[in-house]
Amino acid sequence: MACSFNTTCDGTAPTLTWVTPADEPPSASHSVTQQGDTLTYTSVLSLTPALKHHGQILTCRVTYPTVSSEQTLTLTVEYAPEISWDSGCTHTPESVTCVCAARCNPPGELTWRLPLANFSGNQTHGRLHIWQVASGHLVYGSLTLRGGEGREDVTAVCSVRNRHGEAMLMVYLATEGEDIYGRGKSESQRVIL
Repeated sequence: MACSFNTTCDGTAPTLTWVTPADEPPSASHSVTQQGDTLTYTSVLSLTPALKHHGQILTCRVTYPTVSSEQTLTLTVEYAPEISWDSGCTHTPESVTCVCAARCNPPGELTWRLPLANFSGNQTHGRLHIWQVASGHLVYGSLTLRGGEGREDVTAVCSVRNRHGEAMLMVYLATEGEDIYGRGKSESQRVIL
């Protein structure tokens, strides 16, 4: 990140400093260029932000002996989807519901991939009910399979994708008459691309 200050003053050079999140000590390089009577002081900050820094403020200050000025920047941290640890399936005697939750920035698109079709948004198809909502950096979706007659096994994949990548969670749903169960794959079996 960089900030620049222009001046036509030809005396004392200003001091440029950065105020950064408390756990990130600033590392900056400074330069000065001249074009005509105008001097441009530039400070370039080297910073490796983490998810916890999203929305935090950075301040670049220029200080002269009698006056100071500052520029503020808000950090925007983007990252690929990450499936939440609380994703998985629960069942009742009538249905099995699998939940898929992921954090990402920019917000991701959640798709349930089933053997015969892919589903997004809020839909009902026969015994399948698909629902999802996004709030800030969290996208949350559920897939419910209601009971019916005969045996049915369904493997579904929850895919959450944004421009930085894709994360997937595979779940297995099965019905046998009125007995329904679902199983989400363990963390080690989640596929992250």
